[in-house]
Amino acid sequence: MSNKKLLDRIANLSPEKREIFLKQIKKQKNDANRTNKNQAIKVAPRGSEHYELSYAQQRLWFLDQLDGDNASYNISAALRLNGELNVEALSCVFETITERHEALRTTFVTIDGRGRQIVNPPPKWQMPIQDISHLNEDDQDQVTENAIAEESKQPFSLSQCPLIRTQLLKRSHSDFILLVTIHHIVADGWSMGVLVQEVGELYQSITMHQPAALAELKIQYLDFAQWQRSWLQGDVLDGQLRYWRNQLLEVDVLEIPTDFTRPPVLTSKGAHIPVKFDSSLVAGLNDLSRRQGVTLFMTLLAAFDVLMHRYSGQVDFCVGTPIANRTRAE
Repeated sequence: MSNKKLLDRIANLSPEKREIFLKQIKKQKNDANRTNKNQAIKVAPRGSEHYELSYAQQRLWFLDQLDGDNASYNISAALRLNGELNVEALSCVFETITERHEALRTTFVTIDGRGRQIVNPPPKWQMPIQDISHLNEDDQDQVTENAIAEESKQPFSLSQCPLIRTQLLKRSHSDFILLVTIHHIVADGWSMGVLVQEVGELYQSITMHQPAALAELKIQYLDFAQWQRSWLQGDVLDGQLRYWRNQLLEVDVLEIPTDFTRPPVLTSKGAHIPVKFDSSLVAGLNDLSRRQGVTLFMTLLAAFDVLMHRYSGQVDFCVGTPIANRTRAE
């Protein structure tokens, strides 16, 4: 059944039956989540040369096979460091980070047509330093901007360790820019917050010659990947696949009028246009969201869907959005 047909059937239900139907859907989802969360993730046996990928890793490995040498899945951050900097200690921090987190020293290979992950020994850290302290402030800003853009565009080879790299720009003896780039197959937006926090704590402990106060990791991402593969199979996997196949059945490609035809080969040459909402409009949208029992994001997404419908005339199409997708505290 297509999304439209399902929505039509739901819309034709009486308010009482619709509420019962939605409660059943919510109960099924909660039951599935409880089953997931009640299964402890155990440390997987080590000793193999390579291991299976999680489904998230498999998606990104597949995309790399499809379109290699692509920087679209780079995660980049630029951190400004003020004050006297111990560069040797900072390098030691990243060596410690990659030793602590197996994912940051994991590489990916193809064996018998399938992706596999390999956990490598911690690498000796290499951090190029570019001294731009002799330039004036405007030139420093331009060099910094160019370096950030250039660094984010450099693709990774998934078979080469590590899939994280750093670069340091020295603007003065007390002003530095740290560039950190990681491939999405070993990290995500949530991971970057963890990384920045741990870098700060480790740097302080190393420079003060004190033991780090970081809690020991009970499991690694490899353990999660093996657990997921053992859990998400059989009837559980079939149910998940069946759901999405039904959702996407008979859904047409969104066709909206554009100034130019699509190129034959996909590129990453996109752009963004900032749009500002005034405070009264934002207040109104928040009020509408509260009355409907949804988030502001859901309200804006609904408005976007209406706009796409008016451009295309289609009533059934797919829109993708980023998600955090974390259901396990580990």
